[in-house]
This record gives sequence, structure tokens and C-alpha cells, in this order.
Amino acid sequence: MMRKRGFTLIELLVVIAIIAILAAILFPVFARAREKARQNSCLNNLRQIAVAVQMYVQDNNQTFFPDPGGSAWGAYLTPYNGPTIYDCPSFTGTGTNTAPEYGFNKNLYAPIVMGEVLSPTSAVLCADLKKSAFTGACAISQTTDIDPRHNNSFNFVAVDGHADNIVVKSPQTVADGMTLKGVSLASSGAANSPVTEATATSNTSAASSLLKGIVPKVSSQPLTSWNPIQHISDGIEYVSYTTPRCRWDGNSSFWCEFSLPTLARVNYIKIRGGEKDTVSVGPCQVYVLDARTSTWVEFGTKSGPRNLRDTAPVESGAKIVWDIRAAETEFYDVKGVKFEVDPVKPFDTGAQGNGCTEMMAFWVE
Repeated sequence: MMRKRGFTLIELLVVIAIIAILAAILFPVFARAREKARQNSCLNNLRQIAVAVQMYVQDNNQTFFPDPGGSAWGAYLTPYNGPTIYDCPSFTGTGTNTAPEYGFNKNLYAPIVMGEVLSPTSAVLCADLKKSAFTGACAISQTTDIDPRHNNSFNFVAVDGHADNIVVKSPQTVADGMTLKGVSLASSGAANSPVTEATATSNTSAASSLLKGIVPKVSSQPLTSWNPIQHISDGIEYVSYTTPRCRWDGNSSFWCEFSLPTLARVNYIKIRGGEKDTVSVGPCQVYVLDARTSTWVEFGTKSGPRNLRDTAPVESGAKIVWDIRAAETEFYDVKGVKFEVDPVKPFDTGAQGNGCTEMMAFWVE
């Protein structure tokens, strides 16, 4: 009678090792597949949210809902959908209308109307929201509020209702990924200009100006004894103002027109005067090329002259600031910026010229 041969210890160890290797290979695959399924479920949630927003807009004269203040934005959509679609399956916890795990683009709050969104396919409506932004309205104020929680990617839905995923590859940021995808938080849907996201204050660096490096069209070239027009938007913050950059004849007016390479949201414009004992700058009016109408419109009111030597206090590099955030419209989506400067001689008879050190315009997300 023959005895049955069993497995040897080595054979068992080999089988176990093979199983372990297969598990090591397949488990990450399964994990990615599971996350992909969650990602797709998340995209479906965002599509349903977009449908609800569109229904709200249709019921409210094509206007998006207002800033809810301390309440969550999803509460506005309670009549249009259930609470479960505000729960991202890749995020721990349970999202609802009053505690959504998705953020709404705050740049779309009323009084923005649907017709003002020039590119609905590139204007972000909602996206995955970071836990740190789960406060108040749960809105997206800037790109850093967006959470790439799906295998280093994030989901968003655009105003037109299409949902998509953006991969954020190190060392890229969310803003980089959005730029590459051609989407934006700007209400117009225009892609943001590649500038530093900074809060526009009186100390905003010229290096982050939208006009940096752009050579403007001019009514006439500045006087050749000083710097050429290329220096007027070079992005250098002149602190001492001992070297005035561009000057025109004091009896002459001049204008500088900047064409932006892409649409940009502008809400803060600044011009700096020259050196106090040589160059003053006449009254200045700023215009922006409105992206919606393709017409030049006045941005703020005309300034008075600056750097006048017989007016105390005398200040080199005096700033002239137009801050549209204080106005009713709060911003302009523009394709160009233009400065018109009146003669300075009527205000400073001894001025050696009419000019400035820098012209700047800033975008704030």
C-alpha cells in the first residue's frame, strides 16, 4: 500500500510567499480601484449639485444665491435635492446641505447672474473642500481651499454642469493644475493670469503686478534723457526713487495702454510718482478694457497731481491708488489697462518732467 505524499515545508513556504507577493501587488490595485469608484461617485454628486444650482438660478431671475454669511451655502438648495449628495465618499464623516464637504466658488455669489459668466465651461462652480475650510459658508475663497483628496487629485464641476478631475503632481499646486486644465475661480471663467495670489494692499509688491514685463502702447515715447518705456512696468519696487524711470515733458499729457495676454480680474491699480525734486505726475485717470463689452470704462475717479514740491508733505514715489474693492462692482474682468495723465506744469511750474516710476495692476482671487 502506497502512502500519500504531503507538501513539504519548503513547498508550503513557497506557496505562502507567492500569495504574499500577489497580495502586495494586488492590494494597491484594489485600493486604487476602490478610490476610483469613490472618485466617480463624488463626480456624480457634483453633477447633481450643479443641476440644483441651475434650478435655483432659473427660479431666481438667472441670479446665483447670495453669500450666506455664517450658514452653509448648501442650505439654499434644500428644495432641489437631498442631503446625501453633499457627502464625499472619500472623506471621513457625513456631509449634508448644512455641512457640505464640497465648497462653492464665492466669486459666483449674487449679484452675479448667469449671463456674466463668459466661459461657463471654465468657471469652477464647486469642488472638493479642505477640512480647514469647513467653517461658515463652506465656500472656496482661493485655490488653497481645494482638497486634492482623490489620489492627489480633486474633483470639480463647472458652471455649465460638466464635472471633471484634476491631477496635482508634486511639486505642482492646485492653482497650477487649474491653470493647466484651463479653469478658474474667476466668475467670468477666464483663466487666471499667472501671478502671485496676494491680498492687494498699499504694500503689494510690484513683482506680482499683472502688468509686469508688458511694454505698453504710448501716446509718445518718454524723454530719452531718462529711461525708456520698458521700465514703467518692469516689476521692480523702487524704494528710494533716486532714479526716476520714465518722464514726459511737464507741459504734455501722455497715456500708456497695456494689453493683457489673457483675461484677468482686476480690482486694485496703482501708479507711483517720480523723485520729489525733479519729476511730478499730473492728474491721472485709469481705464480698463471690460471683457464683457470690449469697451474702455473708467476705473475709479481721476486723481490729483502728486509729488508737488510746494505741497507738504513732499514725498518721493507718492502712490496713486484705485481700489475698486470699495466700489459697488468690487472688480472688473478685463483685457487691458490704460493710464491717462494730464500735464503737470499747471500744478508744479518747476517740475523737470511729468512721469512716474511704476504702473501696476493687481488681481486678487
